[in-house]
Amino acid sequence: MDETLQAIVLSIASAVSIVAALTIFAAIDRLRVAKRFRATFTLIDDDEFLRRCGNGVSRNVALRVRRCVADQLGLPYKCIYPEHTFVEDLECY
Repeated sequence: MDETLQAIVLSIASAVSIVAALTIFAAIDRLRVAKRFRATFTLIDDDEFLRRCGNGVSRNVALRVRRCVADQLGLPYKCIYPEHTFVEDLECY
C-alpha cells in the first residue's frame, strides 16, 4: 500500500475505535444510572403515577410521556415518577 492509502486506513481505524469507545462508555453510564434507579426508586404502577400527576392530566398523554422518557433515557419504565427532574434525578446533562 502506498502512504496515502495507509494514512486513510489508519484514520478510518482510529475513528472507528473512538466511536466504539464512546459507545461503550455511554452504555456503561446508562447501566449505572438504571442500576441506581432500581436501588433508589421503588416501582410504581400506572395508577400511582397518574395519582401523583394530579387532577386534569390526560391519562394517555401522561403515560406516553412516561414511556418516552423511559425509552430515551434507558431507564426502567416503572421507576419514572412525575416529580422527577431531568438534571438532578434523571442525570440528563
